[in-house]
Amino acid sequence: MYIVGGVIVLIVVAWLALGRSGSDEARLAKEQAAIEVAKAKVEASEAQQQAQKAQELADQMKQQAADIQNAPSATASPGQVNDLLARAAKCTINDCIAILFLAAQPRNPEAIQVATGRYAEFNTLKTGDRPTSRDLNTKGLAQLRAGNVNGAIDLFSRAVTADPNDSEVMGNYAYALIQAGRLDEAEKALNLALLINPRRTATWGALAEYFAKKPNSSEAAIRALQLGYEFSGNREKTLQFFTDNAVSSDRIEMRPIYVEAARRIRAYN
Repeated sequence: MYIVGGVIVLIVVAWLALGRSGSDEARLAKEQAAIEVAKAKVEASEAQQQAQKAQELADQMKQQAADIQNAPSATASPGQVNDLLARAAKCTINDCIAILFLAAQPRNPEAIQVATGRYAEFNTLKTGDRPTSRDLNTKGLAQLRAGNVNGAIDLFSRAVTADPNDSEVMGNYAYALIQAGRLDEAEKALNLALLINPRRTATWGALAEYFAKKPNSSEAAIRALQLGYEFSGNREKTLQFFTDNAVSSDRIEMRPIYVEAARRIRAYN
């Protein structure tokens, strides 16, 4: 009788333990689901903020391009040089790019460097899964070289989602969008690429191609190339690239842009 009673007690204890275990598992599953939901909300909020920032920068660039098209390109007076340098030292996320374009012609290298340093401080994008992003980027470049622009865009889009804080990947995404004629989307990606790293020459080159496809924006395209030259690690090679593409670029609208940019750069010395 005592043995039977002992067995029953053990069974009851085990049953209660299983009940508690099942209850704990259900509670843990519920808590985990709540965490995942909260995480998804944060990610969605960050994505929305990123899209809003890109749109704001894109709207500013449109106005700046119109202003630049009519901006003077003659030699600046010492007073104008110093004034632009002072403005560069205090520029905000809303006007640093405009100051960079103004400093490109007439050339004001000090203002360019100061404004660039200021602009880089405004990047608040978070680094994501860089290995995955770079793997997708490599595959996207292969598709781009193979002439599959839409395939490249899909891969670059996934790459910037994996890591939105990589200027090379964001710049490649923008470039592919330009080749596909999706200029509004390219504009947002270009702005983010410059925000991440305003010293990347290739991004300024892509920006020049973007402006070359827009009406009445040739001056902005030329200045974008001038700024790309400023940040180049090999200026001689960059200038030769401009010179060669002035006659051989398969993008006809870019040829006069390369011609004028190269002419202005040669006049620096």
